[in-house]
Amino acid sequence: MNFAVILLCIFVPACVALLYHTVLYISEQKSSSQKATKGKFTVSIPNICATIGIITAIVSGGFILFSPMLWPNENDSMIIFYVIFGAFFWLGIYLVIKTIRFRIVAEKDQITVYPLFSRAYTFTFEDITSVERQTKKQRKRLAERIVIRTKQGKRIIAEYTFVAYFKFVDKIQASVDASKLKGFEEKQR
Repeated sequence: MNFAVILLCIFVPACVALLYHTVLYISEQKSSSQKATKGKFTVSIPNICATIGIITAIVSGGFILFSPMLWPNENDSMIIFYVIFGAFFWLGIYLVIKTIRFRIVAEKDQITVYPLFSRAYTFTFEDITSVERQTKKQRKRLAERIVIRTKQGKRIIAEYTFVAYFKFVDKIQASVDASKLKGFEEKQR
């Protein structure tokens, strides 16, 4: 029983803080998406991913926290249960943090990337050495992404499920030299 109380004291405040910051982020992103113009826009992961991450973290964390109450005679075989649900908990936290942190901001002739764990960096369209559009057949539709490589050795990947992805692709086609583009011959939407 003491184990559940200790876990409750650790995980509940973290989940509440994460939920609060996610709600603030989603409301901020909605207001910024309304302010997007043709010259400036943000490519980001959809908010539904943060919602899925929160639900995953809360459900798996809840199972971990309340398992001693559900099964008071736990034994050593429960360690597998804790490992599996602990992995789901951290996967949910990772999904929320990635949704909040990762974004690509295109403004005029500059692109600013906010990676998951490192510092943000900025480059121009002239710094791009290659852009490759990759497509793959998934179920009944084409899955698509672009991989951008820069002179600084950075590699940026934008998936077709991201918010403002197609606007970003159009901006790249208009701003990057055609010799650096691969896979852009035909429109694939």
